[in-house]
Amino acid sequence: GTTALVAAGIIAAPAMAADPITLKLSGSMSHWAGNVDNDETFESRAGTGVSSRAFDVKSDSEIHFSGSTKLDNGLSVSVKIELEADQQSSDGDSIDHSFMRIASPTMGAIIMGSVGGSNGVPDASYGTEDADASDWYTLPAGLTHQGEATSRTDRTRIDYTSPSFGGFSVGLGILPELNNDLGTGVGSKLAAAGGASTAGALAYYYKAKYTGKFSGVGLNVGYQYVNIDRNETSLTSANNSADWYENRAQASVSFAGFTLGGAVRDYNTDSSTSEFEGGLAYNVGIGYVTGPYEFTLTRYHSKMGGDSTVVGDDEITNTSIGIAYNMGGGVRVNAGYTDFDLTEENQTAAGKNNGSILAVGVSAAF
Repeated sequence: GTTALVAAGIIAAPAMAADPITLKLSGSMSHWAGNVDNDETFESRAGTGVSSRAFDVKSDSEIHFSGSTKLDNGLSVSVKIELEADQQSSDGDSIDHSFMRIASPTMGAIIMGSVGGSNGVPDASYGTEDADASDWYTLPAGLTHQGEATSRTDRTRIDYTSPSFGGFSVGLGILPELNNDLGTGVGSKLAAAGGASTAGALAYYYKAKYTGKFSGVGLNVGYQYVNIDRNETSLTSANNSADWYENRAQASVSFAGFTLGGAVRDYNTDSSTSEFEGGLAYNVGIGYVTGPYEFTLTRYHSKMGGDSTVVGDDEITNTSIGIAYNMGGGVRVNAGYTDFDLTEENQTAAGKNNGSILAVGVSAAF
């Protein structure tokens, strides 16, 4: 009867008295000062005389509230809220991630809420992916891009990951309010009850992961297939009803202080008339840690067909070197240099920008 189902793990046993969750405070604060050297021809905007600021200061501060409890039926429940603590965040959000995780050794883990991820690429600078570097340089108007080379969207989801068997785990998830995350301006809100849909997309994904260590060599490999259903009648054009498909993979190997990591994101659409024809983004890097020092070399590239009527692609290439020194007590100083090359598919004078970024920073974790 019910007792057998509980023993089999199909029905959870009633939760008994357990200590309530007590939130702990943690977080980080980073400040960067740097100089950007944009292309002179691009700066002139083909004679318009518009230029961008060369010197800038960036901040990234977060306050985290987290806690967990273990119920008498064996379930572990944890929560985490990440609060953006800068005067103005880059995306306008006051909450970065906010989620609950329910897990047990036999059933795996369910996450509900907004949660990001990591691509496994070592980086001692301010970040080579366009979501980081584009905070510094100026993107040409009309240039579309792939975003991060791995799954890091913060949209609310339900995610399930199986228990690990010999280092292997699988899972799936659904995001009912996904912004397309490709810089196209499509919104992310679904309809109110009984109302018409507004520019939103339903996404679901399947994933697999392996984590292991052999003779001092650590290996992490992951794969994710994403389907984005954009069949919403009120999207900005008929072409937007085309579904999107993404294959995402990442891997990292660590040994003797070295870490080699890479991530790739391949994007396609099922409509040849779509204003975004598909694209590819990758991020690769190597890092070395010795004592308090960390050195990294990374490269990010995004190639995307922005307009099906134009022969060519929108492209971004960022190559960065970084160095960090851990001073102790959670305090770290960094320096980074990035060479960038940005090309909008029309390749006009106002659609090409190449140059460099040099920045130094200090961060504190607490």
